[in-house]
Amino acid sequence: ADIKQYYDSNTIGLKLNDYLYQIYYIKVDAGKQSNAKLLNLLRKGRTEDIEELKSLCIGNAIDYSFNEGVWVSGSDLSNKIPLSTEHKAALAAKGHITVLTANKAEYYIYTLNSHVPGEVPPMEVVVDEIKQRILNNRKVKLIEQMRTDLLNDALNKANAETF
Repeated sequence: ADIKQYYDSNTIGLKLNDYLYQIYYIKVDAGKQSNAKLLNLLRKGRTEDIEELKSLCIGNAIDYSFNEGVWVSGSDLSNKIPLSTEHKAALAAKGHITVLTANKAEYYIYTLNSHVPGEVPPMEVVVDEIKQRILNNRKVKLIEQMRTDLLNDALNKANAETF
């Protein structure tokens, strides 16, 4: 409840500095005949097509990810894929497929969901940060309360003087 309340009341301090994506991602050797089939299945995007796509990736892809629950920042994605600023902006369109060729590889990226810089990210992305902020706020209040209690106790027992 505290996390939800903090998220709802502090959205200004939680805004994104980078793009945030939920994607399907496939990296394959450039020029393979099976690449057209992979791209076609990715374009369809139906559940049964994605299952077939996953099985095709096992034998044909260099790297792939179909984890819908994971959010990836633009900078983290750029570490895996050679993305320009224009590519990052294009990936922000939900349902968009981006095809890139670099270093003798083809990259297929299907955007399931995205957030652009300046937007508030989904709560699940910032929940750890919110927990840390709440704990830090509680720690500061506790230390302040302990100082006040110690000072009052010392004053009441005549172990301290005020000037």
